[in-house]
Amino acid sequence: MADLIELAEHDTLKLVLPDGTEFILSAIDDLGAEVGALRQNKEFINFLAQRLRSKMSERN
Repeated sequence: MADLIELAEHDTLKLVLPDGTEFILSAIDDLGAEVGALRQNKEFINFLAQRLRSKMSERN
């Protein structure tokens, strides 16, 4: 776990368990700035959109 935290100090990590469960691990220095940066991050927004579509299709 300490190794993951050390990596997350420098970059956002996407962790995927063998069962497909996904997590995001990232350092948060200034929550407002972090949220603003994530809103501008097209890769992250695409990730969220994909997750939403996946969850919605699971419900149907």
